Amino acid sequence: MGNPGKLAQAARRTGLWAACALAATAFVVPAARAQDATAFQLNPGHTGSVAMPGFQPPLKLLWKKKIKGQGLSYPLIANGIVYVTIAHHAFNDYEGVDLYAVDAATGKTKWKRYIDNQIDFTADTWANATYDDGQVFVLDRYLVMTSYDGMTGRTKWSQLEGAYDAPDGASAPTAFDGTVYMQTAAASERKGLLRWGIGWGTPSTSPAIGDGGTYEAYPCSVFKYRLTDGVQLWQNGQNCGGGATTVQFLDNRLFIRDQGGQPNSILDSATGATLGTFPDIGRRNVVPAVYDDNGSRFMIAPSDNALVKYDVTNPASVTAVWSTSLNNEPMTSAPLVVNGYAIEGTTAGGLYVVSPQGQVAWSMNLGGSVAPFNENGGPVPTTGLGAGGGIIVVPTENDNRDAQNLFAFAPQ
Repeated sequence: MGNPGKLAQAARRTGLWAACALAATAFVVPAARAQDATAFQLNPGHTGSVAMPGFQPPLKLLWKKKIKGQGLSYPLIANGIVYVTIAHHAFNDYEGVDLYAVDAATGKTKWKRYIDNQIDFTADTWANATYDDGQVFVLDRYLVMTSYDGMTGRTKWSQLEGAYDAPDGASAPTAFDGTVYMQTAAASERKGLLRWGIGWGTPSTSPAIGDGGTYEAYPCSVFKYRLTDGVQLWQNGQNCGGGATTVQFLDNRLFIRDQGGQPNSILDSATGATLGTFPDIGRRNVVPAVYDDNGSRFMIAPSDNALVKYDVTNPASVTAVWSTSLNNEPMTSAPLVVNGYAIEGTTAGGLYVVSPQGQVAWSMNLGGSVAPFNENGGPVPTTGLGAGGGIIVVPTENDNRDAQNLFAFAPQ
């Protein structure tokens, strides 16, 4: 991985149940939609939480869609459309990635675009997406970003955003307020030209946005860069090498999981000061969900075979509220929180909705493991659950490596 200090200097320089579901009353995407899912873990702060009016269990299956390829991405949900990327073997010597736009109400493909990575089939094949203001932005392993019209799929522009070729895992980009943010770089949504930074092909995770800054975390070190010009505003700790983890921004607090032996920490987003710590959540490679509930802050995280809710309102005194086993099934996805309900998937194919009080409120077996989480990306698109526009979208795996399943659910 690149040296974050040098990066900062550079930045400163520049089927299943389908028949029953289809027989039910057709689901109509509300005209006044709930918050869209526009980035990895739903939003630019990567909280994994969203408020969706009217959402509560039990759920009903809207549709199930089989998509050819390997490794369905986290879904984006906006304007009544679900966007996913998926890797596949395109020709004898090359791999590629497809971008699908799927009708959120019916599961029918509205349009599809092939992202031609032109790489040997033994190498990583991935492309990750973000959404803002009617555009879908896809960053591939070559650090080429392409903008598509969200409704028609028409290519608006395509730009190289850094040193060509990043096979070890460029991260999911984050679009926000006219700019697409990458690792220590930012590009214009209008034409794709770099606004600051030079782009880097080193492994990272999706940059988080909030409080006037973009945030990146590496083992033992966290950075804040100014949104407008990439100037480093502060650094907490000294980098000790290795892969990065996803920063989460909520209410001027940053939640940092550290893979360099330091405690997981809660920072002040304005100053970078450490305000407190939170426990090792058991699966350090899984991003938890954080959310605000009437002024109190909570975290939902998988720990071993239990889903745990923590009260993180007081960073100096984090406490466990409840711990719930999901039939002792190993958890595989980063959890989401919708209206206080926790959503989690398991390797046994279980999809669970857990109430704010810690009881399983609804569950269903999807017939195959919920797509396993891969925070640092590669060799396929970064996976995850989706929630937005009144629906829940869940990618799964099946026994056929040439196809994956995408499910959509809504309240009954």
